Amino acid sequence: MTIAGRKWADWSFVPVLKGKKNYSPNPVYTQNLTTSYKGQLLEIPFGSNLNTDPALKTEIDRIMDSVYLEE
Repeated sequence: MTIAGRKWADWSFVPVLKGKKNYSPNPVYTQNLTTSYKGQLLEIPFGSNLNTDPALKTEIDRIMDSVYLEE
């Protein structure tokens, strides 16, 4: 993805126990924004308790979208 002309990787994961298909009781949701800045890896992590409420995901996405890098 590109934010303000800078290329970012946006990735997220929820750890799931092997053999389980329902991830809703898992305790942690992690999302990361990652880019290269002046030859260095810059990673902005965001972690929260897992909540499958779509309104909360929308709010988390809004918070992540508000991140910007000022040079």
